[in-house]
Amino acid sequence: MLSPLFDAIRTNPLLLRQKQPDMIRKLQTQATNTDAQGTGNKVTDQEASFATLLEAHGFVFQPKQTAATAAATTPGKYYNYQVNGSQRSIDFRAFEHDGTTVTRHIDLDLKHTTSDVFFLNDGWFHKDVVYIVTWDRRTSAPRKKKTTEPATLIALGQDIPSPEESACMEELLAIKKKYNTEFKGCGSLCTYIRFANRYKCDRFTPEETERLYGRIAV
Repeated sequence: MLSPLFDAIRTNPLLLRQKQPDMIRKLQTQATNTDAQGTGNKVTDQEASFATLLEAHGFVFQPKQTAATAAATTPGKYYNYQVNGSQRSIDFRAFEHDGTTVTRHIDLDLKHTTSDVFFLNDGWFHKDVVYIVTWDRRTSAPRKKKTTEPATLIALGQDIPSPEESACMEELLAIKKKYNTEFKGCGSLCTYIRFANRYKCDRFTPEETERLYGRIAV
């Protein structure tokens, strides 16, 4: 369903770095509700570029206000933006509709960084979510004048971390769950533990990027 779109991005990573002001306005207002206050966070250039690519590949925007009711009744390809709200996964859901029900969907989360690390909104990668990460990969040798090239990772959430990283997060998630369910705070202090974890791009070598992409069935 999304292979042609992904192939286009992999061929030209700059496709996700375009200025798309009209698409930004479209996504920010969720397109159909003139009284809406927008989606919360400002739509990024990366998100607007991705939505533009979706539409160029035949996907039709279905605003969040209608997503819950599966308003699409014409067979075709559609997409939703910020299905679960701003600052929460996922950013996009692309799906096929047979006129009666959704027959297939793919959830996507987009990340862009101007450094070599990016933030994980919910603290960790989600299973069966396709992550699209854009950054500038260093091409120069250590201690040499820094040169970079645009790079993009497209991979499933469960495939990205190493076994050691997954084991570490399982332990931390257990601690988080324990304190958020059992600990009630102190006095007037109401506590809630949230993660603001970051992840480095340095392990996404060209070879690793290719390997991870090869594990996706889209």
